[in-house]
Amino acid sequence: MQRNLVNCEVSAAVLNLLFPNMTCGVDFGAGHGVFVRLMRDRGFNFFWSDRYASNDYAQGFECHDGETFDFLTAFEVLEHFVDPVSGLGQLMSLSDNVFVSTCLVPDPVPRLADWWYYVPTSGQHVSFYTKESLNCLAARFERHLLSVGQFHLFSRKPLNRFLYRFINHLKIVRIVNFIYRRPSLIQSDLVRMSRP
Repeated sequence: MQRNLVNCEVSAAVLNLLFPNMTCGVDFGAGHGVFVRLMRDRGFNFFWSDRYASNDYAQGFECHDGETFDFLTAFEVLEHFVDPVSGLGQLMSLSDNVFVSTCLVPDPVPRLADWWYYVPTSGQHVSFYTKESLNCLAARFERHLLSVGQFHLFSRKPLNRFLYRFINHLKIVRIVNFIYRRPSLIQSDLVRMSRP
């Protein structure tokens, strides 16, 4: 739950500062829909997409084949791609602006036993990234890359690097989100879900 709360704060700040006119977003690999519900509660028109999980918290807000979005989030998804080029290509086909989280490989590269993010016991983390590899992927898909910590933004248009750096400071992010508060979608979602 804590990861969803942090991702919600950071995503809201990125949208408030860099994409104030975003009309619809999708969370790819959305799990049970907690993040989507949190974003909708904050006034962001987000939808759910995950072929491996049940949508428990954002029912009625699933994305459908052929839809595209102003903004896409994919938290802790990239490391599961067996083919990163194909996987990231799928994300890029859904939106011009793709916001992801993944831990970058430290330099020097740690041994298997020395970095927790390998998670060899589960076998689910199969792709790992460096800043250079993310830059190569951005170039391949004709995107600009902004990267701070574990958060990485691929965008069609160049964006303000200075504003993007704010996302690495949770206290600043909370101030930004307080200043740029949006009306919640809770009530309109309730009305929408109540219709026969």
